[in-house]
Amino acid sequence: MYARSRPSKVRNPRTVAQQANRHKLSVASRFLAQVQAFAVKGFKPGKRPNGRPVGAYHMALGHLLNYGMTREDGQWRIDYEHVELSTGARLTKFPMTVKRVGHSLALSWRAGLPKETQRIRLALHSAKRGRSQYILLAAPRAGESVTIPLPKWAGREALHLWWMPVVKGKARWRSAYVLVPKAGRSRRVRSTPSRMSSNLTSSSLRARPTRTSLDKGWEHAPPDS
Repeated sequence: MYARSRPSKVRNPRTVAQQANRHKLSVASRFLAQVQAFAVKGFKPGKRPNGRPVGAYHMALGHLLNYGMTREDGQWRIDYEHVELSTGARLTKFPMTVKRVGHSLALSWRAGLPKETQRIRLALHSAKRGRSQYILLAAPRAGESVTIPLPKWAGREALHLWWMPVVKGKARWRSAYVLVPKAGRSRRVRSTPSRMSSNLTSSSLRARPTRTSLDKGWEHAPPDS
């Protein structure tokens, strides 16, 4: 049995470049941990350039470090517009429209969804609050919209939203990004049953949330696969 002795002299590894790399990794890791439930479904396990096999989380982390970050005034930050939480074909032909309605989001796809779409996977993030939410929805029918309630921590702040379809078969889609603008100030109006019901039409679906222990957020049926 051999025991390694403590080296008598250690060179200081805290160079400017090394500190910058550690800061970059720290920022990326904190963000990815919040959207991990989405990312581990969107990426496949793979290999590093040195041939070492890694899981889906580390594949997502490597992609984030390379393409989803920017440096300003010597500090690394998340470049939300360029963050991708899944790989595959682009969703350019299937834009999603998001409208903020009170404490909810109304989602619609005027051009429809990819063929054989069964579910919609979403990740909602508040940069100011440092909070995220993972959501899985049943795919709406053609012409229908979906309304999802916002968590209390979302407040009126701007939100970052990523989505991707879950389709039948082996086809994979790259996540698309949408910025949800900050809510404007509005007068308080006393709600009445008739006013509340008028906001729900036959062409809209309100998702019923249930707790999930996976991401400490909300998950909407049917269950993920």
